[in-house]
Amino acid sequence: MESKFFGHLEDEFRDIYYSAIKSEEYVLSDPEASTIFARKALELFIKWAFDNDNNLVAPIKDKVFLMDYIKEDSLSLVFGRTFYYRANKINHTGNKAVHDHINPVSKEDSILSLSYLIYIAGLFYSKYASKNIIQIDELPKFDERLLSFEDKKKFSENDIKSAKIEKEKEISKIKIEYNEELERVKLQYQNDILNIEKDKQDNIAKINHQSNQKISNII
Repeated sequence: MESKFFGHLEDEFRDIYYSAIKSEEYVLSDPEASTIFARKALELFIKWAFDNDNNLVAPIKDKVFLMDYIKEDSLSLVFGRTFYYRANKINHTGNKAVHDHINPVSKEDSILSLSYLIYIAGLFYSKYASKNIIQIDELPKFDERLLSFEDKKKFSENDIKSAKIEKEKEISKIKIEYNEELERVKLQYQNDILNIEKDKQDNIAKINHQSNQKISNII
């Protein structure tokens, strides 16, 4: 498929380009796959930026998740708050595609994620492309009229099989990250409770000590 929105990425950012066009390709026919590939492209964008831009300060944690990068203040300083909002939405929708089977992602969700990814691709290209032969105002803009329903019959059996395998791999990866992040939040919560309880006991001991001193002075 020839991309209507991400062709400018192909030469220099092939891995990102591959995930981005998968998001575009399945935006109408398979919203779940589209939003998962959009999240993957976003993750590749952000990790590339942190690896190559000295203005970005990577989060310092034992295990860093995509949301940790998105929330990093230096990223918003470089790309702006609109970037933060749209990256957060792509990440949330991709996670929803994996975990929420009661209210699955819709075509509206996949279209919105794709439109935000196109915006981020433009920012990324204009800042980091070494060739940068396209001016920012000439970069592709989202236009829903350009979307086309890619009939799965057009794809070979191998294409469909490969896409399905990659989709399942990304789902497994997101599930692992989600569960690890959940455990980290639980552990942090437990530590916060323990610290609160410790502070409480320390304050009680301090008050008791002060009271005993006052009693001793009176006696």
